[in-house]
Amino acid sequence: MKTMYREPLTAEEINLHKNNYENKTPAVYIGTYGKYNEGSLFGCWVDITTFDSYEELLEFGERLHADEADPELMFQDYECFPREYYGESHLDFEEIKAWYNLDSDEQEAFEAYIEYEGKSASIEKFQEAYSGHFDTPEEFAEALYYNTGMMEGVPEWVMGSIDWSSIWRNLRCAGDYWENKGYYFASC
Repeated sequence: MKTMYREPLTAEEINLHKNNYENKTPAVYIGTYGKYNEGSLFGCWVDITTFDSYEELLEFGERLHADEADPELMFQDYECFPREYYGESHLDFEEIKAWYNLDSDEQEAFEAYIEYEGKSASIEKFQEAYSGHFDTPEEFAEALYYNTGMMEGVPEWVMGSIDWSSIWRNLRCAGDYWENKGYYFASC
């Protein structure tokens, strides 16, 4: 019989946090380095959104592996959240939760943002920078000028002669805005 070093999880506790694949929620597979090194992949897929804090997730993992004196948790796989927030031995829990709370359009926009910005990307920076999705750079430039009130009082006959392509080029070259996959962002 294996020694238990802490109170093991009940089946009810496991089911409360077990990942339901149909929900498409952020999830990780929690094993341990010790078991992995011994050739065991024992662990469990858990739904990150069912935890209120990272500490609660870690406690769940330690109790899942109550048969180890000092389980060194290993997040062996992940799904349904950006790669940049995953690490084998650590998760950016708060960023994952914030990402999950974005609507699906914002999540897609964030994917484009994080692809460009890399690991320095955060939800907060994204929300400051995000300027919208447009089919063309010209549409973005025109919307930007209209939304900022810069076109107020400009006669209609002048509007037709504005080269929005050149304005976009100037905005981009000046480093004020950038685009990825039709999503536009202000340089913060």
